[in-house]
Amino acid sequence: MSRYENLSVKEIAEELSMSPKSAEYHITRSLKALRIALKEYLPLLYLLFGA
Repeated sequence: MSRYENLSVKEIAEELSMSPKSAEYHITRSLKALRIALKEYLPLLYLLFGA
């Protein structure tokens, strides 16, 4: 939600009826899991897009 809908942590927390700290924790944990899962594709992206 924070990336796709440009919502702040506070707005996400209100929408999901949770504390802002809890929302921040879940966002951080999810982004870390994505980084780990997509790590092997990083060299391919460099080749394709020349970052």
